[in-house]
Amino acid sequence: PVDSMWRGNFTNVELSPDGTRLAVASPGIDGEQIWVKSLPAGPVSRVSFGGATNTRPAWTPDGRRIAFISSRSGKRNAWIQRADGSAEAESLLAHPSQVDEVAWTPDGRSAVVRLGSGGPNGNRNLLLLSPGDTAAPRPLVSSAFEEFGASVSPDGRWFAYVSNESGRNEVYVRRLDDP
Repeated sequence: PVDSMWRGNFTNVELSPDGTRLAVASPGIDGEQIWVKSLPAGPVSRVSFGGATNTRPAWTPDGRRIAFISSRSGKRNAWIQRADGSAEAESLLAHPSQVDEVAWTPDGRSAVVRLGSGGPNGNRNLLLLSPGDTAAPRPLVSSAFEEFGASVSPDGRWFAYVSNESGRNEVYVRRLDDP
């Protein structure tokens, strides 16, 4: 159980890989921020400091850092922060199309990121990012349809995502090394 005394408006919740902490996005008077709660009834620490929107926390597989989406640079892009908040957040990926999701591979060497926003004029596409690599992210699924909600399999060989290419939202699965 999570601490029954802990109350708030939580927009995104992500359990740490070892199950001992919870990262949440929570709106407040200074915007939506990322917080980390030690489970089951430990302290809560704020880890994001900047931008009106900080959302969609995604733990790195080693549990030491959290990627999240932030508007701190003027538009939504991916940032990464130490889970204990002991250092400034660093840009993970800035893109003209706006970054809106991050899903790590189990080895932590890559992440599937979603570019673009949804809606009637949206065009959401999935790319593979290798942090620290100077090469541009590699397209995984990029089409005139909406692709979003990526999740990488525990063995890192597959990824699942949602697409509306059939006329309705459906889940698709593809190989990560050869989509």
